[in-house]
Amino acid sequence: MDESPSRFSERDISFTYIHHTGYGRPNTICYGAPRYTTYVNETSIMPRPISQGAVTIPNSQIAIRTCILYEHLHGRTVTAAYRNFCNKVGNGVIDFRSFGFWFDRFRTGNHDLGYDIDKELEPRSLAEMHKDIMRNILRELNSQSPNSPGSSDRYQNEDEYFPVYNQLKELIQELKDKQDPVKPVTEPVKPFESNRKVLWGYIFFECSQSNSIFEAYEKMCETVGKNAVKYWEFEYWYQKIKAGDSSMESDIDFDKEIRSMSAMPIDIVGEIMNKLELEEKLLMRKVSKSLRGFMDNLNIGVRKISLKIYNTKSILQFDEKEVIYQDKKDDCNLLLNDQEKLVKGGNYTIMALHDWSVVMQNQTLKLKTLNLTLALGKSEHYHNCYTTITTVVKKAICLFVEKITLEGFQFKEVYDVLRNFKPGVLEKIVLNSPTGSKGIELLIHMNQWKQARVFESSRNCILAMPIENFFRFSRFDVSLKSLSKLDAVLIREKLLKSSNFKRGCFRMFNYDPIEILNVFEQNYSGGTSGSITYNDEESEFRIHFDTMNFEIIKCI
Repeated sequence: MDESPSRFSERDISFTYIHHTGYGRPNTICYGAPRYTTYVNETSIMPRPISQGAVTIPNSQIAIRTCILYEHLHGRTVTAAYRNFCNKVGNGVIDFRSFGFWFDRFRTGNHDLGYDIDKELEPRSLAEMHKDIMRNILRELNSQSPNSPGSSDRYQNEDEYFPVYNQLKELIQELKDKQDPVKPVTEPVKPFESNRKVLWGYIFFECSQSNSIFEAYEKMCETVGKNAVKYWEFEYWYQKIKAGDSSMESDIDFDKEIRSMSAMPIDIVGEIMNKLELEEKLLMRKVSKSLRGFMDNLNIGVRKISLKIYNTKSILQFDEKEVIYQDKKDDCNLLLNDQEKLVKGGNYTIMALHDWSVVMQNQTLKLKTLNLTLALGKSEHYHNCYTTITTVVKKAICLFVEKITLEGFQFKEVYDVLRNFKPGVLEKIVLNSPTGSKGIELLIHMNQWKQARVFESSRNCILAMPIENFFRFSRFDVSLKSLSKLDAVLIREKLLKSSNFKRGCFRMFNYDPIEILNVFEQNYSGGTSGSITYNDEESEFRIHFDTMNFEIIKCI
């Protein structure tokens, strides 16, 4: 019986290392690949979505071969490389035999991705097979049943089947003694021609693994070298692939020398930075110390800031963007843009104050509104927050804020905060729920108070001060303990004769509307609620009243 290699059974034909893709039937077992796995030939490749669903492998043999080259550069064995390739790109993209063909070429330093595989029409001998691939085949045979005609033991005494018996004997013995486990290829990576098609394939493969852009870039640099591609080019292709565009076309001249940002004129850098969103500007501060100083002198583009600190959470708002910091015992739960993140070891108060202080340090900051709320009661927690706030506003030296709202502060603390705001620029002061009355007399001597145009206090913010102190404002809305007939005379003789006055509202828990109205209309005989018109020599006023409110509006 002729037992030449040409008479081998179908399962034995894998012993001939076939380089021509298309030899062997589809869906046959490939030794050296994971067991019980079937593969299709490379010639029938159909594009498949990557498992993460982020990108789709392009219908290009070059792209597939580039991914194989990239796996080789990681220093893996062919089996490990193939398994990782299938996990990331998908099963059925390329069969193990074809994968091994390209992997072996790259291992020997041949990185020609455009090689015409049809030139390899003749089967290559087992002697030319890489030692690592031989080991995989023999390991597969050794794993079969001892009674199987395919066991490697069968071939140890049949030299006629193996012209390369002497080359295999040592490997077979190593496997039997289990003294030589499969080791990764340790040959040094040989230099390759850095063309964009190859680099694009590497980027595609990293993109398929769903790492962030920077993580993917660092991983690729570790594999092929830091000078293979610049980060900005890597980012361009990465974003392009993520968007579903697998073409390698671009109008950008990537070889053109790019000037660094440090070489740009300051005004150009400023124009670029001004186009960033607030979060991006804050991130740019962390790049370097010099950039931090530059960003702190750049218009940050915020007009409204609100910081509210409660017992279990803090709320920080920049214009319409809101950040919520929630207390989670020793951690902090961060809510931003409908996304939630748990910050291990974070404190909801410290984190909010820090983020607020970063923006407040901006030297060009000009706010329309600043709202500060400490709803903590009188506690050590309150004191620490208040100390931090006053420290931040003092560092700013002279804050440009048009309207300030303070809630939960004592009057002495209101004074300490207000004195850091630029007089004249501060037009409106709003006090909500200040506690205690100590220090209220300090407010009326401040330039910030004297030059403000509008003042408001909440209903439970009772101001124990002479009524004349409100006459300097063009608009005010205040709460008093009471309103006397003498106060009404001062309103008529001084307030209503002021050219700046527009509107004033007094809220009281105890006053006689009839007594007050008789000052503006002799022998008033109406009820305790309603409205009347008052005229003096120059102007006309409308007075609205009830048992708790007395409002005057200048009409002409």
